[in-house]
Amino acid sequence: MNALTADFLTNLAAELSGALIPALARRLRDTWQGDDGARAIEACFVTGLTALAMQASATTPDEEALLGDIFRDFFHMSDVHPYLLMLARGNEPDIAEMAFLFEEAGYDAETLPGLDFTQGMKAFSAAFLAQAESEAALQGVIAAAQTLQQTRLLRDLVAQAQELVGILRQQPGGHVHAGSYVVGTQI
Repeated sequence: MNALTADFLTNLAAELSGALIPALARRLRDTWQGDDGARAIEACFVTGLTALAMQASATTPDEEALLGDIFRDFFHMSDVHPYLLMLARGNEPDIAEMAFLFEEAGYDAETLPGLDFTQGMKAFSAAFLAQAESEAALQGVIAAAQTLQQTRLLRDLVAQAQELVGILRQQPGGHVHAGSYVVGTQI
């Protein structure tokens, strides 16, 4: 691809990382303001954008230039930034919601020249996350975000277990016994 060259990808990645770092919550912004953090985020964007570009099969220079313009504008939309921040925190974004935002911005994913939007965004996300996992400057932020996500999941699991115990206790003759069982025999 001519228009989606390494220079284009590097410049777009620098623009995006520069736009995202100030958008982060205060505690994360302080972590990433340094040169190492900025370089790490930029490397993630370059890797993700390269994967996105590799998914495109635009056949003419005009189609390539159009794809470049579309994604530059799309990734600069403030409504898209929360989904990019999810990636920067080591989480997969909601691709369906990103597709909705893409169409809300006036783009038609069905007629995107030489690129399936959903597949392109999946490639972008997977490559971004793979790069982020290898960036030492991002490890603390990613670990913290994943710990918070696991904590939320565990809270949900405990709430569901408590609800289930409540339902079982309401059943006629319902008794809840804790212990280990093997084929109906208490150990």
